[in-house]
Amino acid sequence: PSPEQLPLDRLFAGIDVVSLRGDWSGAASWVGFKGGDAGYNHNQLDLGSFVFEAEGERWALDLGKDDYNLPGYFQSWPGGARWAYYRNRAEGHNTLVIDPDACEDQDARALATITRFQSSSTDAFAIADLTNAYRGRSVRRGVWLKNRTTLVVQDEIAADPTDAARGGADVWWFMHTRASIDVSSDGRSALLTQDGQLIRARVVAPVGARFSVWEATPLPTSPHPELQGSNSGVRKLTLHLSLTEPTTIVVVLEPDETLDPVDPDPRSLGNWQLDDAITTVERQAAVTAPSPDVCHATASPSPMATTIPDTVPVLGKPRFTG
Repeated sequence: PSPEQLPLDRLFAGIDVVSLRGDWSGAASWVGFKGGDAGYNHNQLDLGSFVFEAEGERWALDLGKDDYNLPGYFQSWPGGARWAYYRNRAEGHNTLVIDPDACEDQDARALATITRFQSSSTDAFAIADLTNAYRGRSVRRGVWLKNRTTLVVQDEIAADPTDAARGGADVWWFMHTRASIDVSSDGRSALLTQDGQLIRARVVAPVGARFSVWEATPLPTSPHPELQGSNSGVRKLTLHLSLTEPTTIVVVLEPDETLDPVDPDPRSLGNWQLDDAITTVERQAAVTAPSPDVCHATASPSPMATTIPDTVPVLGKPRFTG
């Protein structure tokens, strides 16, 4: 069939990946969004990551793989050296990082289910349950392509009983881009420019959140292995929060920056609904036990060990790396 005969939106339930698009033209808005199984062959710690295109440009990008010859690159078990490399870590993707340190920043065996998907003639959205990725802390992310042009990314993060006592959970929101980023004086919006095209990013919630711009390099607490890719020309639109109570993060990406900003309806992900939906899919979130926390269990946590242990912890069905 011709592209015009194909659906604009699709949930690939077998791998928990969603594609939403405005139309089939080259300038249309398009978002790819993934849950899935972090333990599959060649996978990265990218649960909840998204890619966004509009006006013929890719605004939120995926860095892809690094050099397969890097030491320990395919040691993908919990605590393995694979998770020391930036492009394999959650911090190297367009997703959340919570309480980062030298260990893997999502569970290396987590399953993330797309629990709700709806599509209508004018809008489409998908919601992923990322709780397993953050070792049982309830985290959900939704992406909504409103009016087939504007992208809303909404995160709902539960508080842990220990958060307040230790001064708050350290939460990072990242979006990688090759665009130039001009953050407003109040930090609540940013203009992204690329090849003569512009889009506007706005942080709608929480009230105190402010955008900043970081290079696509590891956080100070992360491993800094030699020889990994430099990610030259890529930067990160960033939010950094200290979380002591349940928190909702809402970011809007608007391809038509000339229009007056319109905030999305302030509703929880559980209340996202398209009254004129043509397609609705609801699924139960997978619940998995956290994988062995090998890295934190060592006296000096370091995921950079490059020797292969006699036994490799594997949960569920066997995984193989190539």
